Amino acid sequence: MNGILLKLTTMAMGLILAASLSSCGGSPAASELATGESLQSPQLLGVGTGDRAVSGAPAGIFVTWNRVDDPRVTGYYLYRDTASIPDPPVDGVIDPGLRVNGGGLIANPDSGATVTFNDIFSVVVGETYFYRLTVVNLDGDESYPSNELSWTISLHTAGNVTPDSAYWGNDVVVDGTNFLSYNAATDFVVFPTYDGGTIEGAIVDWQDTAITVTVPEPAVSGPLGVLIDGVVSFTDNSLTILNPVIGDLDPNPGFVGQAVTINGVGFGASQDVGDDLLFGGASFTGTISSWSDSAIEIVIPEDAVASSVQVVKNAANSNELQFIPRAEILSVDNDGFQEGEEITLTGRHFGAVEGTAALDDATVLTISSWTDTEVTLLLAGSAGAHGIILTSDANGTSNTFDYNIGEPLSVSLDGFTAGQVYRPGDDPVAGVTTADDAELVELLLGGNVVASSDTAPFEGMTLVIADYINGAYDVELRATRRSISVTSDPIGILLYSLVGDVNADGSVDELDRDALLPLIVNPLPPLEIMPWWDTDEDGTVTEADLSLVGYNFGNILSSD
Repeated sequence: MNGILLKLTTMAMGLILAASLSSCGGSPAASELATGESLQSPQLLGVGTGDRAVSGAPAGIFVTWNRVDDPRVTGYYLYRDTASIPDPPVDGVIDPGLRVNGGGLIANPDSGATVTFNDIFSVVVGETYFYRLTVVNLDGDESYPSNELSWTISLHTAGNVTPDSAYWGNDVVVDGTNFLSYNAATDFVVFPTYDGGTIEGAIVDWQDTAITVTVPEPAVSGPLGVLIDGVVSFTDNSLTILNPVIGDLDPNPGFVGQAVTINGVGFGASQDVGDDLLFGGASFTGTISSWSDSAIEIVIPEDAVASSVQVVKNAANSNELQFIPRAEILSVDNDGFQEGEEITLTGRHFGAVEGTAALDDATVLTISSWTDTEVTLLLAGSAGAHGIILTSDANGTSNTFDYNIGEPLSVSLDGFTAGQVYRPGDDPVAGVTTADDAELVELLLGGNVVASSDTAPFEGMTLVIADYINGAYDVELRATRRSISVTSDPIGILLYSLVGDVNADGSVDELDRDALLPLIVNPLPPLEIMPWWDTDEDGTVTEADLSLVGYNFGNILSSD
Protein backbone atom coordinates (compact mmCIF):
# COMPACT_ATOMS: atom_id res chain seq x y z
CA MET A 1 0.00 0.00 0.00
CA ASN A 2 1.12 3.51 -0.81
CA GLY A 3 2.66 5.98 1.54
CA ILE A 4 0.46 8.89 0.81
CA LEU A 5 1.13 11.95 2.83
CA LEU A 6 -0.90 15.04 3.34
CA LYS A 7 0.81 18.42 3.00
CA LEU A 8 -0.57 21.42 4.75
CA THR A 9 -1.09 24.57 2.75
CA THR A 10 -2.45 27.32 4.92
CA MET A 11 -4.81 29.67 3.21
CA ALA A 12 -4.70 32.45 5.79
CA MET A 13 -7.44 34.99 5.80
CA GLY A 14 -5.67 37.27 8.22
CA LEU A 15 -8.57 38.22 10.46
CA ILE A 16 -11.31 36.22 12.14
CA LEU A 17 -14.59 37.65 10.87
CA ALA A 18 -17.74 37.93 12.93
CA ALA A 19 -21.32 38.51 11.97
CA SER A 20 -24.43 39.41 13.87
CA LEU A 21 -27.19 36.86 13.93
CA SER A 22 -30.38 38.57 15.11
CA SER A 23 -32.97 36.75 17.16
CA CYS A 24 -36.56 36.77 16.03
CA GLY A 25 -38.60 39.58 17.77
CA GLY A 26 -39.76 39.79 21.43
CA SER A 27 -37.68 39.16 24.49
CA PRO A 28 -34.56 37.07 23.89
CA ALA A 29 -34.84 33.51 25.17
CA ALA A 30 -31.99 31.68 26.87
CA SER A 31 -31.08 30.06 23.53
CA GLU A 32 -31.34 33.26 21.54
CA LEU A 33 -28.95 36.07 20.95
CA ALA A 34 -29.81 39.37 22.52
CA THR A 35 -30.32 42.40 20.31
CA GLY A 36 -27.01 43.43 18.84
CA GLU A 37 -25.33 40.29 20.11
CA SER A 38 -23.54 37.82 17.84
CA LEU A 39 -22.08 34.29 18.13
CA GLN A 40 -18.32 34.30 17.98
CA SER A 41 -16.91 32.79 14.78
CA PRO A 42 -14.79 29.71 15.44
CA GLN A 43 -11.09 29.59 14.59
CA LEU A 44 -9.64 26.75 12.44
CA LEU A 45 -6.34 25.78 13.98
CA GLY A 46 -5.03 23.09 11.64
CA VAL A 47 -5.64 20.30 9.19
CA GLY A 48 -3.60 17.18 8.72
CA THR A 49 -3.35 13.52 7.82
CA GLY A 50 -6.17 11.16 8.56
CA ASP A 51 -5.85 7.39 8.85
CA ARG A 52 -4.58 5.41 5.87
CA ALA A 53 -7.04 3.37 3.91
CA VAL A 54 -6.48 -0.04 2.36
CA SER A 55 -6.40 1.58 -1.08
CA GLY A 56 -3.14 3.27 -0.15
CA ALA A 57 -4.42 6.83 0.03
CA PRO A 58 -5.31 8.47 3.34
CA ALA A 59 -8.81 7.70 4.50
CA GLY A 60 -9.48 11.38 5.20
CA ILE A 61 -8.25 14.60 6.81
CA PHE A 62 -8.47 15.66 10.43
CA VAL A 63 -9.49 19.25 11.19
CA THR A 64 -8.92 21.06 14.51
CA TRP A 65 -10.52 24.27 15.79
CA ASN A 66 -10.93 26.15 19.04
CA ARG A 67 -13.93 25.08 21.11
CA VAL A 68 -16.50 27.88 21.55
CA ASP A 69 -17.30 27.90 25.27
CA ASP A 70 -20.87 29.22 25.16
CA PRO A 71 -23.92 27.42 26.66
CA ARG A 72 -25.97 28.52 23.64
CA VAL A 73 -23.70 26.62 21.21
CA THR A 74 -24.94 23.16 20.24
CA GLY A 75 -22.43 22.28 17.55
CA TYR A 76 -20.61 23.12 14.32
CA TYR A 77 -20.96 22.77 10.56
CA LEU A 78 -17.71 21.92 8.78
CA TYR A 79 -17.51 22.75 5.06
CA ARG A 80 -15.16 21.19 2.52
CA ASP A 81 -14.54 21.94 -1.16
CA THR A 82 -11.82 21.41 -3.78
CA ALA A 83 -11.83 25.17 -4.45
CA SER A 84 -11.46 28.06 -2.06
CA ILE A 85 -14.70 28.66 -0.14
CA PRO A 86 -15.59 32.36 -0.47
CA ASP A 87 -17.07 34.57 2.22
CA PRO A 88 -20.87 34.51 2.13
CA PRO A 89 -22.98 37.69 2.20
CA VAL A 90 -23.35 39.15 5.67
CA ASP A 91 -26.87 37.83 5.91
CA GLY A 92 -26.18 34.58 3.97
CA VAL A 93 -24.71 31.11 4.58
CA ILE A 94 -22.28 28.75 2.82
CA ASP A 95 -23.79 26.19 0.41
CA PRO A 96 -25.13 23.38 2.69
CA GLY A 97 -24.04 20.86 0.05
CA LEU A 98 -20.43 21.43 1.15
CA ARG A 99 -21.06 20.21 4.69
CA VAL A 100 -19.07 17.12 5.78
CA ASN A 101 -20.28 14.49 8.24
CA GLY A 102 -23.12 13.62 5.87
CA GLY A 103 -24.42 17.16 6.25
CA GLY A 104 -24.95 16.61 9.96
CA LEU A 105 -24.06 18.81 12.93
CA ILE A 106 -20.80 18.13 14.76
CA ALA A 107 -21.64 18.27 18.48
CA ASN A 108 -19.85 20.69 20.78
CA PRO A 109 -18.03 18.75 23.50
CA ASP A 110 -18.68 19.65 27.12
CA SER A 111 -15.09 20.62 27.82
CA GLY A 112 -11.69 21.19 26.30
CA ALA A 113 -9.96 24.01 24.51
CA THR A 114 -10.08 22.45 21.03
CA VAL A 115 -12.24 20.17 18.91
CA THR A 116 -10.74 17.67 16.40
CA PHE A 117 -12.86 16.02 13.74
CA ASN A 118 -11.59 13.28 11.41
CA ASP A 119 -13.17 13.93 8.03
CA ILE A 120 -13.30 10.44 6.53
CA PHE A 121 -13.77 10.30 2.75
CA SER A 122 -12.10 9.02 -0.43
CA VAL A 123 -9.33 11.49 -1.05
CA VAL A 124 -7.62 12.02 -4.43
CA VAL A 125 -3.83 12.15 -4.56
CA GLY A 126 -2.66 15.56 -5.76
CA GLU A 127 -5.95 17.27 -4.86
CA THR A 128 -6.15 20.24 -2.44
CA TYR A 129 -9.11 20.40 -0.04
CA PHE A 130 -10.36 23.66 1.53
CA TYR A 131 -12.17 23.93 4.89
CA ARG A 132 -14.30 26.53 6.72
CA LEU A 133 -16.35 26.22 9.88
CA THR A 134 -19.45 27.78 11.48
CA VAL A 135 -20.79 27.53 15.00
CA VAL A 136 -24.50 26.83 15.54
CA ASN A 137 -26.72 27.84 18.48
CA LEU A 138 -29.71 25.99 19.94
CA ASP A 139 -32.04 27.64 17.44
CA GLY A 140 -29.94 26.43 14.51
CA ASP A 141 -28.51 29.87 13.75
CA GLU A 142 -24.97 29.79 12.24
CA SER A 143 -22.16 32.18 12.92
CA TYR A 144 -20.18 33.85 10.19
CA PRO A 145 -17.61 31.31 8.79
CA SER A 146 -14.19 30.80 10.25
CA ASN A 147 -10.89 31.38 8.56
CA GLU A 148 -10.04 28.97 5.69
CA LEU A 149 -7.35 26.27 5.80
CA SER A 150 -6.40 23.79 3.10
CA TRP A 151 -4.60 20.46 2.77
CA THR A 152 -3.00 18.90 -0.32
CA ILE A 153 -2.87 15.13 -0.65
CA SER A 154 0.81 14.51 -1.45
CA LEU A 155 3.02 11.47 -2.01
CA HIS A 156 6.13 10.81 0.01
CA THR A 157 9.54 11.39 -1.57
CA ALA A 158 12.84 9.60 -0.93
CA GLY A 159 16.06 11.61 -1.12
CA ASN A 160 19.53 10.20 -0.58
CA VAL A 161 20.86 7.12 1.16
CA THR A 162 23.89 7.56 3.42
CA PRO A 163 26.46 6.24 3.53
CA ASP A 164 26.47 5.38 -0.16
CA SER A 165 28.31 2.06 0.33
CA ALA A 166 27.78 -0.69 2.90
CA TYR A 167 28.08 -4.38 3.69
CA TRP A 168 25.14 -6.61 4.45
CA GLY A 169 24.16 -6.09 8.08
CA ASN A 170 25.21 -2.40 8.14
CA ASP A 171 22.65 0.33 8.86
CA VAL A 172 22.01 3.10 6.33
CA VAL A 173 19.76 6.19 6.47
CA VAL A 174 17.26 7.23 3.79
CA ASP A 175 16.19 10.88 3.99
CA GLY A 176 13.06 12.31 2.41
CA THR A 177 9.70 13.87 3.13
CA ASN A 178 6.24 12.78 4.23
CA PHE A 179 7.21 9.35 5.53
CA LEU A 180 4.75 9.91 8.40
CA SER A 181 4.59 7.36 11.22
CA TYR A 182 5.65 3.75 10.66
CA ASN A 183 3.12 1.04 9.96
CA ALA A 184 4.80 -2.38 9.85
CA ALA A 185 1.95 -3.84 7.80
CA THR A 186 2.22 -1.33 4.94
CA ASP A 187 5.58 0.45 5.10
CA PHE A 188 8.89 -0.96 3.86
CA VAL A 189 12.33 -0.05 2.57
CA VAL A 190 13.29 -2.37 -0.29
CA PHE A 191 16.70 -3.16 -1.80
CA PRO A 192 17.34 -4.49 -5.33
CA THR A 193 18.29 -8.14 -5.87
CA TYR A 194 20.23 -9.88 -8.62
CA ASP A 195 17.14 -11.30 -10.30
CA GLY A 196 15.53 -7.87 -10.68
CA GLY A 197 13.30 -8.23 -7.65
CA THR A 198 13.52 -6.62 -4.23
CA ILE A 199 14.16 -7.65 -0.65
CA GLU A 200 13.01 -5.83 2.49
CA GLY A 201 15.45 -4.38 4.99
CA ALA A 202 14.80 -4.47 8.73
CA ILE A 203 13.57 -1.06 9.97
CA VAL A 204 15.68 0.32 12.82
CA ASP A 205 14.03 3.76 13.10
CA TRP A 206 11.29 5.52 11.12
CA GLN A 207 10.77 9.26 11.25
CA ASP A 208 8.82 11.59 8.99
CA THR A 209 11.97 12.71 7.15
CA ALA A 210 14.50 9.93 7.80
CA ILE A 211 14.46 6.14 7.97
CA THR A 212 17.26 3.97 9.37
CA VAL A 213 17.31 0.47 7.85
CA THR A 214 19.62 -2.57 7.95
CA VAL A 215 21.06 -3.76 4.63
CA PRO A 216 19.77 -7.31 3.99
CA GLU A 217 21.52 -10.26 2.33
CA PRO A 218 21.64 -10.71 -0.70
CA ALA A 219 20.91 -7.12 -1.80
CA VAL A 220 22.86 -5.77 -4.77
CA SER A 221 23.94 -2.24 -5.61
CA GLY A 222 21.27 0.22 -6.73
CA PRO A 223 18.69 2.76 -5.53
CA LEU A 224 16.55 1.91 -2.51
CA GLY A 225 12.79 2.17 -2.58
CA VAL A 226 10.62 3.54 0.20
CA LEU A 227 7.33 1.68 -0.14
CA ILE A 228 4.37 3.11 1.72
CA ASP A 229 0.90 1.69 1.21
CA GLY A 230 1.97 0.23 -2.12
CA VAL A 231 3.46 3.42 -3.58
CA VAL A 232 7.24 3.44 -3.99
CA SER A 233 9.67 6.37 -4.15
CA PHE A 234 13.29 5.62 -5.07
CA THR A 235 16.34 7.29 -3.64
CA ASP A 236 18.20 9.82 -5.80
CA ASN A 237 21.49 7.98 -5.39
CA SER A 238 22.46 4.31 -5.35
CA LEU A 239 23.81 2.25 -2.48
CA THR A 240 26.95 0.29 -3.39
CA ILE A 241 27.00 -3.18 -1.83
CA LEU A 242 30.53 -4.20 -0.84
CA ASN A 243 29.80 -7.93 -0.60
CA PRO A 244 30.17 -10.11 -3.68
CA VAL A 245 26.77 -11.46 -4.74
CA ILE A 246 26.03 -14.85 -6.31
CA GLY A 247 22.98 -14.61 -8.52
CA ASP A 248 22.71 -18.17 -9.83
CA LEU A 249 24.61 -21.31 -10.78
CA ASP A 250 24.32 -22.38 -14.41
CA PRO A 251 23.43 -25.16 -14.77
CA ASN A 252 22.03 -26.20 -11.41
CA PRO A 253 21.44 -29.07 -10.94
CA GLY A 254 24.52 -29.84 -13.03
CA PHE A 255 26.43 -32.97 -13.97
CA VAL A 256 29.60 -33.67 -12.03
CA GLY A 257 32.70 -33.53 -14.17
CA GLN A 258 31.21 -30.76 -16.28
CA ALA A 259 31.51 -26.95 -16.29
CA VAL A 260 29.28 -24.79 -14.10
CA THR A 261 29.23 -20.98 -14.19
CA ILE A 262 28.77 -18.96 -10.99
CA ASN A 263 27.00 -15.79 -12.13
CA GLY A 264 26.82 -12.66 -9.99
CA VAL A 265 28.41 -9.28 -9.29
CA GLY A 266 31.35 -7.97 -7.31
CA PHE A 267 33.72 -10.93 -7.81
CA GLY A 268 36.49 -8.66 -9.06
CA ALA A 269 38.32 -8.80 -12.38
CA SER A 270 40.48 -11.68 -11.17
CA GLN A 271 41.09 -13.96 -8.21
CA ASP A 272 43.52 -12.00 -6.09
CA VAL A 273 45.47 -13.03 -3.03
CA GLY A 274 43.04 -13.81 -0.23
CA ASP A 275 40.10 -14.33 -2.56
CA ASP A 276 38.54 -17.75 -2.33
CA LEU A 277 35.78 -19.97 -3.65
CA LEU A 278 34.19 -22.07 -0.94
CA PHE A 279 32.51 -25.36 -1.83
CA GLY A 280 30.76 -27.01 1.06
CA GLY A 281 32.43 -24.55 3.42
CA ALA A 282 35.98 -25.45 2.32
CA SER A 283 38.23 -24.10 -0.42
CA PHE A 284 37.21 -25.48 -3.80
CA THR A 285 39.51 -28.31 -4.91
CA GLY A 286 38.27 -28.58 -8.48
CA THR A 287 39.32 -26.57 -11.51
CA ILE A 288 38.59 -22.83 -11.68
CA SER A 289 38.62 -22.20 -15.43
CA SER A 290 38.05 -18.43 -15.36
CA TRP A 291 37.30 -15.57 -12.94
CA SER A 292 35.71 -12.21 -13.80
CA ASP A 293 33.66 -9.62 -11.96
CA SER A 294 30.37 -11.21 -13.02
CA ALA A 295 31.19 -14.88 -13.68
CA ILE A 296 33.39 -17.64 -12.31
CA GLU A 297 33.57 -20.88 -14.32
CA ILE A 298 34.48 -24.10 -12.55
CA VAL A 299 34.58 -27.83 -13.30
CA ILE A 300 32.69 -29.87 -10.72
CA PRO A 301 34.79 -32.79 -9.38
CA GLU A 302 33.56 -36.32 -10.14
CA ASP A 303 33.12 -37.05 -6.43
CA ALA A 304 31.16 -33.87 -5.66
CA VAL A 305 27.96 -34.02 -3.63
CA ALA A 306 25.33 -31.41 -2.90
CA SER A 307 27.28 -28.46 -1.47
CA SER A 308 27.01 -24.76 -0.67
CA VAL A 309 28.89 -22.36 -2.97
CA GLN A 310 30.25 -19.03 -1.67
CA VAL A 311 32.65 -16.43 -3.05
CA VAL A 312 35.08 -14.52 -0.81
CA LYS A 313 36.33 -11.20 -2.22
CA ASN A 314 38.45 -8.71 -0.25
CA ALA A 315 37.63 -10.66 2.94
CA ALA A 316 33.88 -10.19 2.35
CA ASN A 317 31.71 -13.27 1.94
CA SER A 318 28.96 -13.57 -0.62
CA ASN A 319 25.62 -15.19 -0.06
CA GLU A 320 25.49 -19.00 -0.33
CA LEU A 321 23.77 -20.99 -3.08
CA GLN A 322 23.41 -24.76 -3.05
CA PHE A 323 24.88 -26.75 -5.94
CA ILE A 324 22.87 -29.88 -6.70
CA PRO A 325 24.60 -32.72 -8.61
CA ARG A 326 22.23 -33.75 -11.38
CA ALA A 327 21.01 -37.33 -11.74
CA GLU A 328 23.01 -39.05 -14.46
CA ILE A 329 22.38 -42.41 -16.16
CA LEU A 330 25.68 -44.01 -17.20
CA SER A 331 24.80 -47.55 -18.35
CA VAL A 332 22.10 -50.22 -18.63
CA ASP A 333 22.38 -53.93 -17.90
CA ASN A 334 20.92 -55.01 -21.24
CA ASP A 335 19.91 -53.28 -24.43
CA GLY A 336 17.13 -54.61 -26.61
CA PHE A 337 14.80 -55.95 -23.94
CA GLN A 338 11.14 -55.85 -24.91
CA GLU A 339 8.09 -54.30 -23.31
CA GLY A 340 7.20 -56.09 -20.09
CA GLU A 341 10.81 -56.90 -19.15
CA GLU A 342 12.85 -55.30 -16.38
CA ILE A 343 16.10 -53.46 -16.97
CA THR A 344 18.49 -51.87 -14.48
CA LEU A 345 19.97 -48.43 -15.04
CA THR A 346 23.27 -47.64 -13.35
CA GLY A 347 24.50 -44.12 -12.67
CA ARG A 348 24.94 -41.52 -9.94
CA HIS A 349 22.98 -38.99 -7.94
CA PHE A 350 19.60 -40.58 -8.53
CA GLY A 351 18.77 -39.62 -4.94
CA ALA A 352 17.85 -41.78 -1.98
CA VAL A 353 14.12 -41.18 -2.39
CA GLU A 354 12.32 -42.84 -5.29
CA GLY A 355 11.54 -40.49 -8.15
CA THR A 356 9.95 -41.15 -11.52
CA ALA A 357 11.02 -42.74 -14.81
CA ALA A 358 9.68 -41.96 -18.24
CA LEU A 359 10.14 -43.14 -21.81
CA ASP A 360 10.62 -40.26 -24.25
CA ASP A 361 9.53 -37.93 -21.41
CA ALA A 362 5.97 -39.14 -21.94
CA THR A 363 5.29 -42.78 -21.01
CA VAL A 364 5.59 -43.33 -17.26
CA LEU A 365 7.53 -46.49 -16.44
CA THR A 366 6.92 -48.67 -13.40
CA ILE A 367 9.83 -48.66 -10.94
CA SER A 368 10.75 -51.91 -9.15
CA SER A 369 13.63 -50.57 -7.04
CA TRP A 370 15.47 -47.25 -6.61
CA THR A 371 18.79 -46.39 -4.99
CA ASP A 372 21.18 -43.49 -5.44
CA THR A 373 23.13 -45.47 -8.07
CA GLU A 374 20.71 -48.09 -9.49
CA VAL A 375 17.14 -48.03 -10.73
CA THR A 376 15.28 -51.13 -11.92
CA LEU A 377 12.19 -50.50 -14.01
CA LEU A 378 9.66 -52.29 -16.19
CA LEU A 379 9.82 -51.45 -19.89
CA ALA A 380 6.77 -50.24 -21.75
CA GLY A 381 6.60 -48.97 -25.30
CA SER A 382 6.98 -49.98 -28.90
CA ALA A 383 10.07 -51.54 -30.42
CA GLY A 384 12.76 -49.13 -31.60
CA ALA A 385 15.00 -46.34 -30.32
CA HIS A 386 13.82 -44.38 -27.28
CA GLY A 387 15.13 -42.13 -24.53
CA ILE A 388 14.79 -42.97 -20.84
CA ILE A 389 14.73 -40.13 -18.31
CA LEU A 390 14.81 -40.28 -14.51
CA THR A 391 13.52 -37.45 -12.35
CA SER A 392 14.51 -37.03 -8.71
CA ASP A 393 13.00 -34.50 -6.32
CA ALA A 394 16.45 -33.89 -4.87
CA ASN A 395 18.62 -34.09 -7.99
CA GLY A 396 16.44 -32.92 -10.86
CA THR A 397 16.01 -34.49 -14.28
CA SER A 398 18.67 -36.84 -15.57
CA ASN A 399 20.25 -36.98 -18.97
CA THR A 400 18.26 -38.75 -21.69
CA PHE A 401 19.68 -42.25 -21.99
CA ASP A 402 19.32 -43.87 -25.41
CA TYR A 403 17.70 -47.28 -25.24
CA ASN A 404 16.57 -49.65 -27.98
CA ILE A 405 13.43 -51.62 -27.14
CA GLY A 406 13.56 -55.01 -28.89
CA GLU A 407 10.91 -56.56 -31.05
CA PRO A 408 8.34 -58.49 -29.04
CA LEU A 409 9.02 -62.23 -28.89
CA SER A 410 6.81 -64.22 -31.29
CA VAL A 411 6.67 -67.78 -32.62
CA SER A 412 4.83 -69.48 -35.47
CA LEU A 413 4.34 -73.19 -36.33
CA ASP A 414 4.66 -74.86 -39.73
CA GLY A 415 4.63 -78.55 -40.75
CA PHE A 416 1.07 -79.33 -39.63
CA THR A 417 -2.16 -79.15 -41.65
CA ALA A 418 -5.33 -78.18 -39.88
CA GLY A 419 -7.95 -81.00 -39.79
CA GLN A 420 -5.57 -83.63 -41.13
CA VAL A 421 -5.58 -87.17 -39.75
CA TYR A 422 -2.09 -88.23 -38.69
CA ARG A 423 -1.25 -91.96 -38.30
CA PRO A 424 1.80 -93.76 -37.02
CA GLY A 425 4.54 -93.35 -39.56
CA ASP A 426 3.21 -89.94 -40.65
CA ASP A 427 5.10 -88.28 -37.78
CA PRO A 428 5.23 -84.53 -38.62
CA VAL A 429 8.25 -82.34 -37.84
CA ALA A 430 7.55 -78.86 -36.41
CA GLY A 431 8.70 -75.93 -38.50
CA VAL A 432 9.69 -73.05 -36.13
CA THR A 433 9.90 -69.33 -36.81
CA THR A 434 10.99 -67.25 -33.81
CA ALA A 435 13.72 -64.90 -32.56
CA ASP A 436 17.30 -66.17 -32.69
CA ASP A 437 17.77 -65.16 -29.05
CA ALA A 438 14.82 -67.22 -27.84
CA GLU A 439 16.07 -69.46 -25.08
CA LEU A 440 13.61 -72.36 -25.42
CA VAL A 441 10.97 -73.52 -27.90
CA GLU A 442 8.48 -76.26 -26.91
CA LEU A 443 6.04 -78.28 -29.03
CA LEU A 444 2.69 -78.57 -27.25
CA LEU A 445 0.00 -81.17 -27.93
CA GLY A 446 -3.23 -80.49 -26.13
CA GLY A 447 -1.36 -78.06 -23.90
CA ASN A 448 1.30 -80.62 -22.89
CA VAL A 449 4.96 -80.44 -23.87
CA VAL A 450 5.81 -83.27 -26.29
CA ALA A 451 9.16 -81.97 -27.61
CA SER A 452 11.53 -79.06 -27.00
CA SER A 453 14.70 -77.39 -28.23
CA ASP A 454 16.97 -74.80 -26.62
CA THR A 455 19.19 -74.18 -29.63
CA ALA A 456 18.37 -71.97 -32.59
CA PRO A 457 17.04 -72.61 -35.21
CA PHE A 458 15.08 -75.06 -33.01
CA GLU A 459 14.81 -77.84 -35.61
CA GLY A 460 13.97 -81.53 -35.28
CA MET A 461 10.99 -81.43 -32.92
CA THR A 462 8.89 -84.40 -34.12
CA LEU A 463 5.43 -85.46 -33.05
CA VAL A 464 5.54 -89.31 -32.71
CA ILE A 465 1.95 -90.27 -33.47
CA ALA A 466 2.22 -93.78 -32.01
CA ASP A 467 2.83 -92.29 -28.58
CA TYR A 468 -0.60 -90.66 -28.27
CA ILE A 469 -4.11 -92.06 -28.08
CA ASN A 470 -6.70 -91.49 -30.73
CA GLY A 471 -8.24 -88.05 -30.56
CA ALA A 472 -8.62 -84.46 -31.74
CA TYR A 473 -5.79 -82.22 -30.56
CA ASP A 474 -4.51 -78.64 -30.78
CA VAL A 475 -0.85 -78.48 -31.62
CA GLU A 476 1.17 -75.27 -30.99
CA LEU A 477 4.60 -73.90 -30.14
CA ARG A 478 5.68 -72.01 -27.03
CA ALA A 479 8.80 -69.81 -27.14
CA THR A 480 10.53 -68.41 -24.05
CA ARG A 481 13.06 -65.57 -23.77
CA ARG A 482 14.08 -64.58 -20.26
CA SER A 483 10.81 -63.77 -18.46
CA ILE A 484 8.66 -63.64 -21.60
CA SER A 485 6.77 -66.64 -23.02
CA VAL A 486 4.50 -66.62 -26.08
CA THR A 487 2.60 -69.31 -27.98
CA SER A 488 1.79 -69.71 -31.64
CA ASP A 489 -1.70 -69.94 -33.05
CA PRO A 490 -3.06 -73.47 -32.39
CA ILE A 491 -3.61 -75.90 -35.29
CA GLY A 492 -6.35 -78.56 -34.85
CA ILE A 493 -5.37 -82.07 -36.00
CA LEU A 494 -6.60 -85.69 -35.57
CA LEU A 495 -4.33 -88.49 -34.33
CA TYR A 496 -5.24 -92.11 -35.25
CA SER A 497 -2.75 -94.34 -33.53
CA LEU A 498 -4.67 -97.57 -32.59
CA VAL A 499 -7.26 -99.36 -34.78
CA GLY A 500 -10.29 -100.53 -32.83
CA ASP A 501 -9.78 -98.11 -29.93
CA VAL A 502 -13.25 -96.61 -30.37
CA ASN A 503 -13.40 -94.93 -26.97
CA ALA A 504 -9.80 -93.61 -27.31
CA ASP A 505 -8.47 -94.91 -24.02
CA GLY A 506 -5.34 -96.56 -25.38
CA SER A 507 -6.56 -100.18 -25.46
CA VAL A 508 -9.00 -102.31 -27.53
CA ASP A 509 -11.47 -104.15 -25.31
CA GLU A 510 -15.15 -104.73 -24.57
CA LEU A 511 -15.52 -101.03 -23.80
CA ASP A 512 -14.79 -100.24 -27.43
CA ARG A 513 -17.43 -102.79 -28.50
CA ASP A 514 -19.97 -101.17 -26.19
CA ALA A 515 -19.04 -97.71 -27.51
CA LEU A 516 -19.44 -98.77 -31.16
CA LEU A 517 -22.83 -100.58 -30.93
CA PRO A 518 -24.92 -97.37 -30.46
CA LEU A 519 -23.18 -95.85 -33.47
CA ILE A 520 -24.27 -98.87 -35.58
CA VAL A 521 -27.87 -98.61 -34.36
CA ASN A 522 -27.97 -94.84 -34.89
CA PRO A 523 -25.76 -94.11 -37.88
CA LEU A 524 -24.12 -90.65 -38.03
CA PRO A 525 -23.55 -88.50 -41.11
CA PRO A 526 -20.11 -89.22 -42.58
CA LEU A 527 -18.72 -85.81 -41.58
CA GLU A 528 -19.47 -86.51 -37.92
CA ILE A 529 -17.71 -89.88 -37.84
CA MET A 530 -14.29 -90.03 -36.19
CA PRO A 531 -11.74 -92.12 -38.13
CA TRP A 532 -11.26 -94.64 -35.28
CA TRP A 533 -15.02 -95.39 -35.28
CA ASP A 534 -15.00 -96.29 -38.99
CA THR A 535 -12.41 -99.03 -38.66
CA ASP A 536 -12.80 -100.26 -42.22
CA GLU A 537 -12.75 -96.68 -43.49
CA ASP A 538 -15.77 -97.03 -45.77
CA GLY A 539 -17.45 -93.86 -44.58
CA THR A 540 -20.08 -95.54 -42.39
CA VAL A 541 -20.18 -97.34 -39.04
CA THR A 542 -21.44 -100.93 -39.50
CA GLU A 543 -21.06 -104.48 -38.14
CA ALA A 544 -17.95 -104.66 -40.31
CA ASP A 545 -16.29 -102.06 -38.09
CA LEU A 546 -17.30 -104.09 -35.06
CA SER A 547 -15.53 -107.11 -36.48
CA LEU A 548 -12.30 -105.15 -36.68
CA VAL A 549 -12.69 -104.24 -33.02
CA GLY A 550 -12.84 -107.93 -32.34
CA TYR A 551 -9.88 -108.59 -34.63
CA ASN A 552 -7.73 -106.07 -32.70
CA PHE A 553 -9.11 -107.07 -29.31
CA GLY A 554 -6.43 -106.87 -26.66
CA ASN A 555 -4.12 -104.44 -28.51
CA ILE A 556 -2.84 -101.48 -26.50
CA LEU A 557 -0.98 -98.29 -27.30
CA SER A 558 2.68 -99.15 -27.42
CA SER A 559 3.70 -96.29 -25.10
CA ASP A 560 1.30 -97.30 -22.31
